[in-house]
Amino acid sequence: RWQETQERGQNTPLETVIQETKSRDAIDSSRADSPLRPANDAWILDTGNLSIEQTVDAIFRRAQGN
Repeated sequence: RWQETQERGQNTPLETVIQETKSRDAIDSSRADSPLRPANDAWILDTGNLSIEQTVDAIFRRAQGN
């Protein structure tokens, strides 16, 4: 999203974009009508400490059933 703002010529600080995204996600997740939630059978992969290569490898392993 930050890159999109930059491409539109808006000089929005990265921290602002992060905070706005977190705020919107919190609102979307807690709304009464159709809250934003993973599907019951969703597989959640925390990529916070993974490299791109590790992320891709984990996805491939999951897809192959390993």
